[in-house]
Amino acid sequence: MRKICELGRSMVEMLGVLAIIGVLSVGGIAGYSKAMFKHKLNKQTEQLNQVMNAVATNARAFNNLSQVTNTISYLIAMGEIPDEMIKNNDSQHIYDIFNSRIYSQVQPDTDETASTGMIRGVHVLWIITQGLDRGGMHSFEICKNLFTVIKENKENIYYMYTSSGYNTDDARASSLYGDAYCTENKKCLKDLTIKQLSDECTMHINGKGSPSFAVIWKL
Repeated sequence: MRKICELGRSMVEMLGVLAIIGVLSVGGIAGYSKAMFKHKLNKQTEQLNQVMNAVATNARAFNNLSQVTNTISYLIAMGEIPDEMIKNNDSQHIYDIFNSRIYSQVQPDTDETASTGMIRGVHVLWIITQGLDRGGMHSFEICKNLFTVIKENKENIYYMYTSSGYNTDDARASSLYGDAYCTENKKCLKDLTIKQLSDECTMHINGKGSPSFAVIWKL
């Protein structure tokens, strides 16, 4: 008969099992984190498409406003904004799943807007991405997702304008035009390559201050 002390597993075997469990756990957590981030990117795409469709659909109605007006409260009242994007009782801004702040304004075709140098008869949707200035892979992927979503809406867009480092020695900006306003001497959304997209995002996430994306419809 085997002695009682010989039954069970040795310390070396137990340590081996624990090491295997540890490796599997790390791999599982990494896979889960990657899947959750992908889910958030998909959710951001859904949210931004819904808001941009709401702005495009109602833009001409907003042009009846007599002065520059933040239209987020109008969109919320019309039920165009998902409840999950409304936070802190803020009726002037909405927020995507990455907590990027979004607001929408109309610049009506009046003498007042012309005198300020604004583009007449334009509706603007601003996306302020507070976290992208930290850099890193997630920031790059979020930036790339923003460009991709906006490019998918290129048929209805006048142009998009990106900027970062406002009022600093590291100010950066660029513009890309939608299909209807794309000419030979302009950079166009439809021609945006993966390399150009990568350069745009690298420029903004490595700069000073939070980048902002403006999506502009001409009424």
